[in-house]
Amino acid sequence: MDDFGVREGWRRIKGLDIAPKPKALKIETLPFSPYRSALAWYCWRVAEEGRKTAPNVLTG
Repeated sequence: MDDFGVREGWRRIKGLDIAPKPKALKIETLPFSPYRSALAWYCWRVAEEGRKTAPNVLTG
């Protein structure tokens, strides 16, 4: 729950303005137990999608 990528992914999934605090995220994700590790993976994927930028013309 302390992981920035998980918190950022959850923020994007839920459409929040700011990422939740670890304690709040733990409470919000209780219904996903015991599959929170899978949820964390999806949150990471969503957070990574937000970081993608235009291709660098110098590196291809």
